[in-house]
Amino acid sequence: MKKDLDRCLVKALAEFKSIEKETPDKIIIYRDGVGEGMRDMIITNEISQFKETLKGHFNSANIPKITLIVVNKRINQRIFVKKGDEMQNPEPGTIIDSVLVENNESNKCYDFFLVPQ
Repeated sequence: MKKDLDRCLVKALAEFKSIEKETPDKIIIYRDGVGEGMRDMIITNEISQFKETLKGHFNSANIPKITLIVVNKRINQRIFVKKGDEMQNPEPGTIIDSVLVENNESNKCYDFFLVPQ
């Protein structure tokens, strides 16, 4: 699995550079199909593998920052908006990133809900 991750990242960096004629400042990784129990493993193992791979392609001052977005689609939470006396579904694209989620400035993980439709 490690070699596949490394190969994919190197290929993506080469494609980016061929189009943009420069290397990225930031890398965003979307990860789907990750169970709650696998989150820590993904953060610990996969991100450290990406960082090691990047060290071989960048000098230490220019290594891009990595943002990992883990998508959980099957949740039990139901979100409603109160309009007047009625409870309604929120508009598509609504993001809930405070009050209902665990976030603080010292936390490297940031939770949010996105209403897709």
